[in-house]
Amino acid sequence: MGQKAKKGLKKFRHLVQTKGFIKAVQILGAKELYNATKKKQIADWKANRPDISPGRIVFYSSVDYSDNARVLSDYLVNHGYLKDHEIIWLVSEPEKFKKYERPNLKFIREKYKYAGRRTPETFYAVLTAEKIFFTHSMRWVKDEDRRSGQQFINLWHGCGYKSAKGKSENIHFDAVLVPGEVFVDTKADFFQCDREKALPLGYPRYDLMLANSPKGKEYIDAFRKINGVSSKVVFWMPTYRMSDNMALSEQTLSSELNLPVIENTSDLSELNEALKKSQVILILKRHHLQSSYSMKEELSNIKYMDDEDLERADVQLYEALPFVDALITDYSSVAIDFLLVDKPIAFTLDDYEKYKESRGFVFDDPLEYMPGMRVYNKKQFFSFIETIGGGQDHWQKERAAVLQKTHNTPKTSYCERIAEYFHI
Repeated sequence: MGQKAKKGLKKFRHLVQTKGFIKAVQILGAKELYNATKKKQIADWKANRPDISPGRIVFYSSVDYSDNARVLSDYLVNHGYLKDHEIIWLVSEPEKFKKYERPNLKFIREKYKYAGRRTPETFYAVLTAEKIFFTHSMRWVKDEDRRSGQQFINLWHGCGYKSAKGKSENIHFDAVLVPGEVFVDTKADFFQCDREKALPLGYPRYDLMLANSPKGKEYIDAFRKINGVSSKVVFWMPTYRMSDNMALSEQTLSSELNLPVIENTSDLSELNEALKKSQVILILKRHHLQSSYSMKEELSNIKYMDDEDLERADVQLYEALPFVDALITDYSSVAIDFLLVDKPIAFTLDDYEKYKESRGFVFDDPLEYMPGMRVYNKKQFFSFIETIGGGQDHWQKERAAVLQKTHNTPKTSYCERIAEYFHI
């Protein structure tokens, strides 16, 4: 048996072990079919360079049709840009987005389900677009495939405190957005790119956060009344520590629940009692890269939220975020974003030293950019809950000072400023 056959057999056995026999056959069969029929078609297009289609814009986000890319796309659609432009979205399941389609706005399948390879339609859209907006990475588009006259614009998904995990220098673009001047150098270092590429225009999703969305308010108000009394609502949004992608995991917590500060079910019960006493509902929003938390049973004042919950409610996170009474986070970029709504923030820092040694921070002194209560233990955590329940806010001046350093607020809308800058 030749080396190629041995390698193929080994791969098949691995798939059988991890996916089962039927799924293994489907995956390998789909990949062989792809190699036989689609691979050459894509190679021909890359070689022959189809013409760029004037006005064609491609959008691509890590979670389909979401975040900065969705907000900018929706702005263009709602402000008449489809008269002169075509918008193409790359998504995993285009059938889910049929209700949003209209002339010059369509959703196409990014990858084949079993083959795990990008479709010819995806490559054709990218090869022929004038502008390509993305939120995480498009490393699968090689430098030699990029066309003169095209713009690859990295909307990204937040500027916070965390340093690069690795390979960020392989994400190539013509421009990347940051909230304000202080992040120009940090993001240039993060991506190992020229600082001129980092543009302090702010993020499209800030328009959504400042829009006073009735849908977002209604969504949060439903949590306020969940126990039959009028409660304060606090979002808890830890950055991910344990990911299903082990290359991304940070081994900085040793807690039973893989949560900051709240280490075990006993602590969780204590927290629930503190929340009840202060009439506060705590919504624990799981980061999309975080492995599922081990807590199964919801307590009276602690509710769990995933991206799927927001999708089912047809509410975007940044529609709901402005209507909570406070935020608890750690090193996540959401803290920087939340400064725009000027409400209390608590930062859980129990693994601060370990995180500094593990992933590291973009600032020499990250604490300088954390205007709020610093929480190192559960007693301080409960104290913050009591403060919010009592309607107190001791950190307004700190937030205002950090806001001036971190944000470049436009006179009009963020999306309008971005559209004008890139001559859409």
